[in-house]
Amino acid sequence: HLTKDLVILISTATPHVPRMYLEVSDSGSVVAMVTLVPRFELSATKNELIFIIDRSGSMGGSKIESARQAMQLFLRSLPTDCYFNIVGFGSSFAMLFPASQPYTQQSLTTATAHVEAMQADLGGTEMLHPLASALGLPAIAGHARQVFVLTDGEVSNTREVIAAVSRYPGSRVFGLGLGHGASHELVEGIARAGKGTAVFVTETATLQRMVIQQLKDSMQPALTDVTIEWDLSGAPAPQSPNPNPDQSANPNPSDPAADANPAPVTVSLHAHPLTPGPCPYASGAWICDRCNGQGTGTVYHCQPCGYDLCAACVAWAGSQHNVAPVSNNVVGSLLGFFAKKPTAVPYKQAPSEVPPIFSRSRFTIYCMLEPGTALPARATVSGMTPAGRLQVTIEAAADRVQSVLLHRMAARALIADLETGPLKQSDPATVKEIERLSLKYNLASSQTSFVAVQIGRGPLPVAVPRMVCADGLEQMSEAISRCKQLGRLIGEELDDQSGIGILQNLSTQRATIYRGERKARKAAPMARVAASLRAMTSSAAS
Repeated sequence: HLTKDLVILISTATPHVPRMYLEVSDSGSVVAMVTLVPRFELSATKNELIFIIDRSGSMGGSKIESARQAMQLFLRSLPTDCYFNIVGFGSSFAMLFPASQPYTQQSLTTATAHVEAMQADLGGTEMLHPLASALGLPAIAGHARQVFVLTDGEVSNTREVIAAVSRYPGSRVFGLGLGHGASHELVEGIARAGKGTAVFVTETATLQRMVIQQLKDSMQPALTDVTIEWDLSGAPAPQSPNPNPDQSANPNPSDPAADANPAPVTVSLHAHPLTPGPCPYASGAWICDRCNGQGTGTVYHCQPCGYDLCAACVAWAGSQHNVAPVSNNVVGSLLGFFAKKPTAVPYKQAPSEVPPIFSRSRFTIYCMLEPGTALPARATVSGMTPAGRLQVTIEAAADRVQSVLLHRMAARALIADLETGPLKQSDPATVKEIERLSLKYNLASSQTSFVAVQIGRGPLPVAVPRMVCADGLEQMSEAISRCKQLGRLIGEELDDQSGIGILQNLSTQRATIYRGERKARKAAPMARVAASLRAMTSSAAS
């Protein structure tokens, strides 16, 4: 049985060369992928670092030992001018210090002893309250807040946790997943919402390297206000042989101008107006999200990205946020003036919001084009730093790949946007688009799952790695209820304890599934029936 992730490490001859690949599918659609590993050194900022450590029961054994090792590395690598704190959580949570403390020999000694004594003894995994409490602490003047989350598993309210992180744009959040069972959706989701990075530690990964890299990422400001310009001046993409493509490249067929090759389009992370207003903080003081300086009085707030800016940074924001000043010049007549319609973007970008860029961390972004659209000839990636704007232009590779691999990767990134974006899954159109992309590119998502179906006669041994209910139910009580219902299908009554045992051992059992019916051998004792149910749960529920 495959009980752990299969990790394949591939080394390339030139690993850090910027590349832009074009992939053409059989239907004629095109995906462009830009990938690079930037390198830049910026002046380090003063930081407050808060470490949130999962101490639930599932962290027992090697996982809590990995957490202790990671924390010892963090503690011995902190800069002397920082503040720090440690939060342990499970069913409840507790902070080492009532408030973050300066990094001194005394505080280091206290923290080291605390880490050495850490155990996985705090019950369940309740992450929302400790994370929100840490992010909501009063800011320390002149210090940017960096939050590190060390966890091994999943939570039942992943989307609520990710949404909570996005409500604190002044803090950055970094995720460190421990072990093979760490939830990628959770760890990568909080890092994406918190404009940080996510890494996963397994037996094959180097803990020290990952810890030091994440700490370096937090010490230096990332490139923000990142933009990417797709220069669509290449040859047209091949026409689709499908007479009914999913979406027309021309959103308005009656407008001949829409068929012309469009000018390069710039997508900006912060193309929003600035709204001045009174200071919303009770103390009357706040920290500017750009310069980390303390401000008072008027705060300039950027919607919807949530940046709070001081008066000194307003001019910078006006240029970097693409805010055009209001002109007093006469631009037309009151009797016949029509503003130009914005140019329709003839592609889908994933992620739609360009993420921040960290030195020595891989940056990847996708562009999906329909058949007949002009191909990208090059892409220009740029971002703002305290020292000024940095950028690079990457030419498209001459050879086009004939495959669907990049299409699937781009679709996965689009689905992640839809599942964690502002519309999330409360909008029927969003749900429908997630389902469409998942079915078209054969991907598992919040709306789709893979189900094994036997064709033919005879028994088929099936190894089920985990229980996935068809409707996505995650609550333990509902899962136990389903196990008990399955027991009734074969004439056995299960109590709650038996249901819990089935769930706990689900990944290590095998079952025999017969065509046309789901049943265990009549003569099997209860132990064998429960073992069969453990593996049959997923298929039978589906």
